[in-house]
Amino acid sequence: MIKFHKRIKTENPVLMIAAWPGMGSVALKAANYLKDTLKAQEIAELEAMDLFSPNEAWIDNGLIKMPQVPEEKFYFYKNKSGKEDLIIFIGQAQPSPEKNQRYINEILSVTKKFKVNQVYTFAAMPAPIDHLKEPEVFGVATDKALIERFKKIPLKIMSSGQIGGLNGLFLAMAKESGFSGMCILAEIPLYTIQIENPRASLAIL
Repeated sequence: MIKFHKRIKTENPVLMIAAWPGMGSVALKAANYLKDTLKAQEIAELEAMDLFSPNEAWIDNGLIKMPQVPEEKFYFYKNKSGKEDLIIFIGQAQPSPEKNQRYINEILSVTKKFKVNQVYTFAAMPAPIDHLKEPEVFGVATDKALIERFKKIPLKIMSSGQIGGLNGLFLAMAKESGFSGMCILAEIPLYTIQIENPRASLAIL
């Protein structure tokens, strides 16, 4: 269920960025940087206790306890320059796989409510590169027109493959719901997928 904290009015075309934890924390770091830099206001949250199945325990001062329900929040940036307003959704965790579709449909209900024009996700692309190499950036889109638009910037088109987790599935389900958008991926070394990679987040931004 979506719980709204603040009423907003969108007059411009609206973009939405959605991000979750993943390899190298690439997507999450990029989205959080945008939220903090733009001072985006929290407007809503997804109360999703029943969508997450705990698979670990937390320890606090030697005492064991159940993990907290992850925060899943929406933020809004009003673009005063007359360009696109921005909604940022940041999820602290990904739900149980069998509940992904229900979870995504909840988020898409907000996308529809605010008449979002395009949706974007971020992801990491493991590659056989050295950690000193500047990461290349790839994109995959929902339609050919958007691919042509992004050929104007230094971004390579991902011709085939898979995008694991919600950073890919969300975009696919958004397309089925009539939204256009793109997933932007940055390379990370194969041997560093468990290590935070701010360089790849910066490359995406």
